[in-house]
Amino acid sequence: MKEGGGFVAVKLSVGNRQLQLYSGGPKLWRYEPNGVFASIEQTVLSVYEREGWSGHDGLGFLMLSLIKAASFKLLPDELNSTFIESLYHWGFYYDDQGQQKTTSVTDMLECVRNATAHQIATNFAVMTVTGFGTPMSPMTVANNTEKALGLFKSLGAERLHSIATVFSEAPYDLRSGWPSLTLWHENTVAFRLVKSPGNTLTATQRRLISTLLTPLGYDVEIVKVTLSSANEPVTIQTANSGPPRGFAIPVSPRSAENLTLDMDSIEAKIAETKVVSTILNNIFSDSEQSSAINPLTELPTPPVSFIGLDAEAFTFMQLLASKLVWEREELETLAAEHNLMLDGTLDSISDASYSHFGSPFFEGDDPIEIDPGVVDRLRVIELLV
Repeated sequence: MKEGGGFVAVKLSVGNRQLQLYSGGPKLWRYEPNGVFASIEQTVLSVYEREGWSGHDGLGFLMLSLIKAASFKLLPDELNSTFIESLYHWGFYYDDQGQQKTTSVTDMLECVRNATAHQIATNFAVMTVTGFGTPMSPMTVANNTEKALGLFKSLGAERLHSIATVFSEAPYDLRSGWPSLTLWHENTVAFRLVKSPGNTLTATQRRLISTLLTPLGYDVEIVKVTLSSANEPVTIQTANSGPPRGFAIPVSPRSAENLTLDMDSIEAKIAETKVVSTILNNIFSDSEQSSAINPLTELPTPPVSFIGLDAEAFTFMQLLASKLVWEREELETLAAEHNLMLDGTLDSISDASYSHFGSPFFEGDDPIEIDPGVVDRLRVIELLV
């Protein structure tokens, strides 16, 4: 039985808000009837921006990146793509040559306590390359840095240190479950969990709220999105079906009544098709005779295996490791581009991760959250292959 948003909010001692939006189809929402469609998180964020808040809609990306930028006086270049939870959990990292270097959680937390805006901006400049060496666009870099500095100004080094301290006690548990929106205004920082119709809180979200956000006294609210009663489907009509009431489909420039067939061209195409069919029949006939004469043909060489995966699945796993959160739709598109069956490939990756790393590579269904700890160990393997 699913719990209602209000009941869960009371149980977790957080706020609850109902917000009506207009839907334009799967994952398309807008606040005003004539507004621009966007994701549900972006749309809800725009509502809070109207109310005077600044914010970010990337789950815990901004907060974890801010902790990372504040944890070093000057972030080493080789840590540009290392997840902060890995550094706080393991106390070491591997440089570009595969050499192990140690880090001190105590030193990192002390660095957070004394962090400055200049330090944050400098280290964000280092953190502008993804794990696979693809530079971010200048606009993305500027936007992320501006938001990080805005959040840091509202939060302050001391409160950031309190968050980092709790985070350091269980970094792999608390790296996920962050609310959809991180908001700030003057000296206030708040968090909003956006839930579409039928969507409920996950176990990781409950854990993060009860372990970190509520104990530290942050303003947390569940935003339950409902479909506006005025929401209507888009009407599509032909261009000659009366006064326009929706989006018109243009009339074909050529009417079917005036269409004539070139019978000479059609007969030529039929003749060409017969010739091609004869050639193909001869080819397949020769192949069958060859197989009969040489029954002991050489078997193909088995594909190279990495951690129990074939090359295609391992490459797909590397692609998934390039960011922490994936929408199901993104994964389906990516799998199609690589001619892979998504669910079967994910099952193979999950089995391999349990077998070789002792933990799952990802959690959830939509979105799917990647485990940074497994990603770090995966990168060590990449250095060796």
